Amino acid sequence: MPTPAPWLTGEREYEGFPLLLRHPAGLDYDLLPAKWLAVTHLLDRTLPNGLPEPDYNDTLADFDDDVCRYLSTLDQGKIVLIETFGHQRSYYAYCASDVSLETVKEYFANRYPNFRLEYFEKNDPNAAFIRKYAAELF
Repeated sequence: MPTPAPWLTGEREYEGFPLLLRHPAGLDYDLLPAKWLAVTHLLDRTLPNGLPEPDYNDTLADFDDDVCRYLSTLDQGKIVLIETFGHQRSYYAYCASDVSLETVKEYFANRYPNFRLEYFEKNDPNAAFIRKYAAELF
């Protein structure tokens, strides 16, 4: 199994609030599959600035690992971004266009029934989403 690329992290201010970012180093946008999907965790315990309370954030490590591992195992799955902002944390991954969002929802609903999660997917054959995001914030 190839060694995963290291993660780059950063913090920006967006709309007057902190925006925390994690993304893999050396991401080749031309090799990304045709669709992206997002799993967004609506955080239960946050500070007034929208970031998770530190003790609560520590309890999310296993969930974070599971989301990253699962999204990376989807057909051609590649995590491209994790952002924490505005009382939520979103995980973005590119995958093959035939990956079922319903399967992703079912996986997390079964494993984390008490987590408030939202899901989104969009066809994006030219990786326009992550290219634009990277140009603005990385």
